[in-house]
Amino acid sequence: MPKGVHNGHRGGNYQKPLKDRFNNSYQRGECEDDCWIWTGTQNGTLKKRYGVIRDNYKQKKAHRVSYELYRGEIPDGLVVRHLCDNKLCVNPNHLELGTVCDNNRDKVGKHLYIPVLPEKYEEALLLLKEKGYVSTK
Repeated sequence: MPKGVHNGHRGGNYQKPLKDRFNNSYQRGECEDDCWIWTGTQNGTLKKRYGVIRDNYKQKKAHRVSYELYRGEIPDGLVVRHLCDNKLCVNPNHLELGTVCDNNRDKVGKHLYIPVLPEKYEEALLLLKEKGYVSTK
């Protein structure tokens, strides 16, 4: 193969198309309605970990790319919400558009987020530690 040609393409920065790379980076469940678990690169902390993938040298969240590939464009000002509450899920059937307010309402309604007044933060944190919800390390 001539120098500078990789898989039939000139230049050393050739990447497979986004959809091909995306489809090789998740694992489907046994049933069609199961979550598709992202097995590619991830970022964030343990509780806020999301799948990520590069598109034209820009890092994007994998669930947003899934929505764009399989459902369509994401209008400005909207977020992609996980109906299954699994941040590593990229199944387009588990994703829905909404506002930030919709997303926050979901978290509160499912007890995934509990607002705490700033002056009550230390008291709430102590209670969560006592109940074993927060590590003492």
